[in-house]
Amino acid sequence: MKKKILIIIGIIVIISLIVFFSFKLVNKEDFQFKTLSSNCSNFDITGLIAYNSNKSYIYITDIKYCGTVDNTKYQSILCTLYDEHGNIKTELGKYDYQDKDIITLEDFLKNIEFKIDYFSKSCKYYQDNSIYLEIIATDLEDKTIYYKIPLGMNDCK
Repeated sequence: MKKKILIIIGIIVIISLIVFFSFKLVNKEDFQFKTLSSNCSNFDITGLIAYNSNKSYIYITDIKYCGTVDNTKYQSILCTLYDEHGNIKTELGKYDYQDKDIITLEDFLKNIEFKIDYFSKSCKYYQDNSIYLEIIATDLEDKTIYYKIPLGMNDCK
């Protein structure tokens, strides 16, 4: 009787292990993680990208302007995150500031955070500078400045 119980328990354990490992192999995520940072000397950007063959996630915070001192007041600022491959340019997210109040570029960037979940199933291959920020700011005299900030990628350690 004890021998039958031990055999049944052994069979149940073996079947459970087979099911568990089969499930793990079938649902393998294999995410790649890379840090995003600015290759531009005027901006300091911190971000992360995680992707596999089915999903992609981008998280960017802490965008700082560190160029020359700029106390210019702007009436409108548009900050857009793009992914570009060849002739295909995809907008991933944007922040638009158009208000009766005026703002500096530094104050505007303090509040920007990009969280893009599952933005594409087809973006399996990322290259340096394929993801970038574009900032277009118009001051009180209708003078416009333009920044294109490529984001480099490094493997997470």
